Amino acid sequence: MTTAGLSFDQAPPLAVPFRFFLLAPFFLLGSGVLMLVLGPDALATRWAPQTLALTHLVTLGFIAQTMIGAVLQVLPVVAGSPISQPQAVSLMTLLGLNTGTLLLVAGFLAGSPWLLQVAALLLLVGLGTLMFAGAWAMRRAQAAVSPTVWGVRLAFVGLALTLVLGVILALVLARGLPWPLEKLVSAHVAWALFGWVLALVAAVAYQVVPMFQMTPPYPKALGRWLLPALFAALVLRTALEILAGEGPLLVVVELLLATLVLAFAFTTLWLQQRRRRRLADATLKFWQVAMAALLLAGGLWLVARFSTAIANDPRYPLALGVLVLGGFALSVINGMLYKIVPFLVWFHLQARGPGKSPLKSMKDVLADRAALGQLYAHASALALLVGAVLAPQWLFYPAAACLSFSAAWLARNLVVAVGVYRRALALPIPA
Repeated sequence: MTTAGLSFDQAPPLAVPFRFFLLAPFFLLGSGVLMLVLGPDALATRWAPQTLALTHLVTLGFIAQTMIGAVLQVLPVVAGSPISQPQAVSLMTLLGLNTGTLLLVAGFLAGSPWLLQVAALLLLVGLGTLMFAGAWAMRRAQAAVSPTVWGVRLAFVGLALTLVLGVILALVLARGLPWPLEKLVSAHVAWALFGWVLALVAAVAYQVVPMFQMTPPYPKALGRWLLPALFAALVLRTALEILAGEGPLLVVVELLLATLVLAFAFTTLWLQQRRRRRLADATLKFWQVAMAALLLAGGLWLVARFSTAIANDPRYPLALGVLVLGGFALSVINGMLYKIVPFLVWFHLQARGPGKSPLKSMKDVLADRAALGQLYAHASALALLVGAVLAPQWLFYPAAACLSFSAAWLARNLVVAVGVYRRALALPIPA
């Protein structure tokens, strides 16, 4: 495991990222339970209030939650510039994110304009606190030329635009403003998936894939140009779609966007094939599922771009969403959690001094077989969710049950890791 150039002395207290990591699986579990309650209508159309509620329960409650925890941990270590008052920042962000998410879900389900507006305000305060604190820390970053630091900066911009567009959409829905709803939704989704989620995953991947999976580093050209090109394409796409609408130039820009996404997926798989450690652990397999899902999503999008029959099928955006959110985002986050959480437990115990930790390695924190079991549950849930889009009458309830089971298993594994840490702290330190 290569840790050169990392400032672990700048790492925040363990509670800062862990409070996000531990809460996230319960939101994913909640989405599975909510599916069981709502029934197949939750996957009838992308515009249904039930679908919007489920989508934001996953994207905000699980995806954003874990990614924020990772940012609070990775940024000080990689950039060498800690976030000021990390406990206060994390608590304010946690409170705004979680209360805002729950009220947003309730607002969609109840059709309440008031709840939507309050939720938007809480999310703005919570995520705004994180972005302000992170931007202030990155002004003092020591590793200014690092692709990871630049990637996190761009991801923060993507999160800010996603948040602004989301607040605008909440106001449009709540107050009936005469603004182009479909175009705003399209821009919101694009910035959320590519400008925030993919950008942050790529930025963190530059550091953690070689570090934990023992692969060669990402090519310098890709690290330098992938995310700037991605953002340039997103800006151009947003401007063209809102101002000009459909046209050949928009198609070219979207093809460029798809090419960049596929390049990242192919490069990651190629590096993993060249890893020094040949044993495939759970994290590697989660990442391989994620990259395969991203490739499938890219292929489906390309086919739909030139096939009006598929593009107009109401199942198409749902299938694409399952592949990108469930296949890519959830898989890669699961994989990162199974490396980051054991590493942080081991690292914080090692920080007590040489020979003063009862743990010999990260494997003592969480056995790989527990992570592999949850991997198979997650992969089964993903396959069933794709099937549920195509045949909801047969596969919807099995998909919801399997998703709930996978989320509960993840929660159990993370709680076990925390238990190992607490028991180790309770042991007397050897003299």
